[in-house]
Amino acid sequence: MRASETGFIFVFDEPKRSEDLQSLLPRVKTFTDTISVPDWPLKGAYVVFLSLDGAKLTHLALARRGNNVASFKAQVRFTHVIPFRPLAFDEIETKMQGGLRRYFLRVSTSSGGRVPPSTWSELLRVLFDARPEVKADFEIVERAAHRDLVRVSGATGPTLGQERDAFTLALRLFGVDLKKQDFIWDGDASTPIVKGVRQLEKRKAPRDDRSRRSTAA
Repeated sequence: MRASETGFIFVFDEPKRSEDLQSLLPRVKTFTDTISVPDWPLKGAYVVFLSLDGAKLTHLALARRGNNVASFKAQVRFTHVIPFRPLAFDEIETKMQGGLRRYFLRVSTSSGGRVPPSTWSELLRVLFDARPEVKADFEIVERAAHRDLVRVSGATGPTLGQERDAFTLALRLFGVDLKKQDFIWDGDASTPIVKGVRQLEKRKAPRDDRSRRSTAA
C-alpha cells in the first residue's frame, strides 16, 4: 500500500498545546509530539492532516513515527507542515458517504486511528473540490512520503549519500538554517538531491569597509 493511500487526522484538542502550535507553525515547518498511535506500523511516513482548533482541518504535513516513549505512546515528528484555508468538519461530512470523526486521532484522549483507503480517498475528493489549491501541496508532501519508502542499493546508495552530505555542508557554509528548509526528493536516482530544494533564503554578504576605503584612497 502506498503511503498516500491512507493517512491520519490529528486533532490537537488540548487548548494549551493548540495555542502553542498556532504560535509556532507560522515560524517553523516541523515539530515533534508524543502521541498514541496504535494503528501505525513501526516504519514509514504518512501524509496527514492536522486540526489545531478541533473543528476544522487546518494543515497538511508529513508524519514519521519515532521511538516508543511511554505506554502505548510514541514520538511523532511532523515535517513539511503547510497551512491552508481551514475547512470545517461539518462541511466535509455533509459531502461524504461514510463517517469521518471516528477516525480522528484526538491527542487528548488517544482515541481514533488510521483512516482506511476508501474513506481517505473520499476525504481527498471533498477537500480538493472545496480547496483546489491544496492539491499541489499535497503532491509535494506525498513525494516526500514516497521517498521514505525508497530503498536504494548497490553503487547508487553511497553516491547519493556523498551528494547529500556535500550539499548539506555547502548550505551550512552559506549560512542557511537547515531547520527551516524543506528537502523533497522523489527517490529517482537520476534526479540530483539539489533539485528537491524548493527555496533558500540567501544571506547578504557583509560589507567590506576596508576594501571600500582602499579603493577611495
